[in-house]
Amino acid sequence: MTERDLCLKAIAAGHLGDSATAEQLLLNPYETVRIAALGALHRLALLKPNQLRSALKDASPAVRCRAAELSTSYKSVILSTLLSDSNSDVVEMAAFAIGEQEDTSSIDLLISIASQHADDLCRESAVAALGALSMFVKSDNKSSTLLALLAAMSDKPQIRRRAILGLFQFDTEDAQDAVRAALEDNDRQVRSLAGDLLGVQVD
Repeated sequence: MTERDLCLKAIAAGHLGDSATAEQLLLNPYETVRIAALGALHRLALLKPNQLRSALKDASPAVRCRAAELSTSYKSVILSTLLSDSNSDVVEMAAFAIGEQEDTSSIDLLISIASQHADDLCRESAVAALGALSMFVKSDNKSSTLLALLAAMSDKPQIRRRAILGLFQFDTEDAQDAVRAALEDNDRQVRSLAGDLLGVQVD
């Protein structure tokens, strides 16, 4: 069978309740087929944590990325190792998924990505995750999370928007000052978001 035929077979398995075929195709040489098989098992609500853990170690970045995306519903699947992945797409998705998992154990790694990663999308995803996790972090990580979000206010506009959402959840004076200062940001969308959060009309 061709790669396309095998992909269609995996997709069909997810709609026909054929978990055996989907599990078999998890081991297929084609990365597209493995991705489709993961999706099929997820659709059937039969995707197991150990299958996700194996997929997170896949040689294909695309498979690792899809596995990270699907891990949002599996808090027992640890994604922290993917934050050091050589592929930026994987790092971006892992940061997003960690935020969805509410996994505060990766705060330090997320802070490092938010401040140092070369890829804008990875920094944006890490900042968004820090914002999502800010209400769950323990006191010893609260200040470092806040500092990272404040620092992100000097980054690209899309990253500043993510940072504002996180900062708004802090009741500290410096966090609230940063949100108010965003009303004068040179990016209209940043100003608009700050205005919406503060109930202030902006230009």
